[in-house]
Amino acid sequence: MANIKVIGATYGSKAHAIDVTSIVQKYADQGAVSITADNDTFLDPAPGDTKHCMIALEKGGKFYGAAMEEHQGVLLNGPSNFYFWEPNVRQPAPQKGEIEVIVAIYGAIFYDNFGPEALDCQPYSYDVTKRVYELLQSGSHSFNADNKTMQVDPDTGHTKHFGGLFRYKSTGQIHAVALEEGQEVSL
Repeated sequence: MANIKVIGATYGSKAHAIDVTSIVQKYADQGAVSITADNDTFLDPAPGDTKHCMIALEKGGKFYGAAMEEHQGVLLNGPSNFYFWEPNVRQPAPQKGEIEVIVAIYGAIFYDNFGPEALDCQPYSYDVTKRVYELLQSGSHSFNADNKTMQVDPDTGHTKHFGGLFRYKSTGQIHAVALEEGQEVSL
């Protein structure tokens, strides 16, 4: 079992999302093969809403990120180490201003002829932490989670998801965001 450090994880909807970093870290530490984004794994922060999830982690010195819809999942300690997860290029941002961007991921999971219940999937997600930081530094504390704003289309033809963790420096409060492509992020 490889050492996994979960950088950040969110679960919820535009109406309400929660920081689930410690829950994902617990699964990784216990050697869980996979993790599914659903109300059985996490609490239901937004009853009646479709939820979205973001997981960002380091394993074996490489950075991985995935953004997905409720009921999708990814391998953590699978036999092929992330089985189809491709290492991402980490885009940490300098931390000036009132809001720290801990991590932000934008993308989708594509199940190539296996169906949503299969573990054989390909996350097509990008670390957009630096891009979100740039948006905040330009004075914009609300923006759309879309290809144009994120300046990338991780998975053409599929609906993407956005997840981010932010820290308000004045209070230390963590703000979690999890939503679908086209929705507005408001900080």
